Amino acid sequence: MPKSDLRIDILGTSFSIAADEDSAYLESLLNHYRIKIENTRKKTGLQDPLKLAVVTGFLLCDEAQKAQNEGAGVASSDLDEAERLTLDLITRIDEVLENENTSSLFWRDGALKHLLKLENTVKHYDWGSPRWIPQLLGRDNAASEPWAELWMGVHPEGPSLVPGATLEDVIQRNPEFY
Repeated sequence: MPKSDLRIDILGTSFSIAADEDSAYLESLLNHYRIKIENTRKKTGLQDPLKLAVVTGFLLCDEAQKAQNEGAGVASSDLDEAERLTLDLITRIDEVLENENTSSLFWRDGALKHLLKLENTVKHYDWGSPRWIPQLLGRDNAASEPWAELWMGVHPEGPSLVPGATLEDVIQRNPEFY
């Protein structure tokens, strides 16, 4: 089968792909994705293109998993509950990240007890992009410096920070949360 080209203009980005699929099929996939993005925007209120793309991709994976599970006899009510919990968690995380407070407690069936807003280390190497990570973080890179890696965690050469401490210090002082 000859390759079909598809021009994708969505969420502020444009590019073309070539695939071993019929062009009408590729267009139908793109239209389905656009519909899902709009539904995600309406359900979550998200406006950030990266967040919309990630959440929509997650929901599409959920949709594919549901279809696979239905073939295996898994009850759709269980899957609907998973989607509701996922959207609820995304909403709650988004509220915390938009809040001026740097940390909040979440208690839900013993899971995700503490959510911290971290300041993470960026590593600058020549092979990095001056746009991708700054856009992900919503930060300006006026110097067009290449941002290659975003480190999250307790590595001594690039620890994540919370106000007044490193993430490692917070974990050591509050082991019951982590």
